[in-house]
Amino acid sequence: MNEKVMPHHFIKMKKQGKKIVMVTAYTYYQAKIVDEAGVDGILVGDSLGMVIMGYKT
Repeated sequence: MNEKVMPHHFIKMKKQGKKIVMVTAYTYYQAKIVDEAGVDGILVGDSLGMVIMGYKT
């Protein structure tokens, strides 16, 4: 696992003009791969049932 990035890190990156890379992960395995790739932030939601399994809301 990479270093934990907190909101103040994103604010600092924005002020420095750095690009912020964010990715959505729907499963544990996707999140693990994305984390190992070194992205700045991972959005993990509870939409797995709708997106992957096709359940209704």
